[in-house]
Amino acid sequence: MTLTNQVSSEWHSFYSIGGGRLSYSSFANDLATFQNMIVRYQCDPVILDLGAGSGELTNLFLGKGIRVVAAEPDRVARDVLICSLRNGICCIDPRDTEALARDGEMYDGVLAVRSLNHGSVEDVKAALLSLSRLVNRGGYLFLYVATDNDFRLVQGKRVDKLVYEPLDGPEKGIQHVFFSFAQLIDLLEPQFAVVHHRIDEKCVPTESAYFEGYSQQARDDMIDRGLVSSHHVFIAKRTDKC
Repeated sequence: MTLTNQVSSEWHSFYSIGGGRLSYSSFANDLATFQNMIVRYQCDPVILDLGAGSGELTNLFLGKGIRVVAAEPDRVARDVLICSLRNGICCIDPRDTEALARDGEMYDGVLAVRSLNHGSVEDVKAALLSLSRLVNRGGYLFLYVATDNDFRLVQGKRVDKLVYEPLDGPEKGIQHVFFSFAQLIDLLEPQFAVVHHRIDEKCVPTESAYFEGYSQQARDDMIDRGLVSSHHVFIAKRTDKC
């Protein structure tokens, strides 16, 4: 996904202060399911970690002996990623989704964890279309995106029905898209067939570092909605209909 210069600058600032760290314990079993599917599909797979951030998932799969291409357009995040790398065969790529697809890159599996929630609805649609050109036929996509029940949905300025832009906090100025199940199915088909789905929900404590930098009003709005972090976990198989 190609972000605006303003949003890219906000991400740069976010990573500069140590943001962007990913905890995947709540969906570790789903990642294991994805890994099993990938290995059954291709005995020596190569996967793309799209928007790899500070490298938590890249390192997870490297530790499993799987070759990884870690795509991260943000320079500061790439610096953190490079420093975090452990043993394994890994390539760091600075290109975004659309550039990778345009250049004809294809992979046995693609991880898109929290990397498709940012930008406009049209940005996300374009990125999903690009994803269909990144996954080999018969390969798999792992998608982790915020649902329309996520506590952040009401935070900031409403841009569209399910699009909000935080006006303060660590992600100020970055539009966030939230998805219903039906909306995602419509976006994925016919390029992908969904083989696994569940909702990953967890309570966010009020003392969480996430709330640092938010105004009291913004905190109150999110607390009133209910502090539940809610994400769709999809595993989808690239079909032959594309």
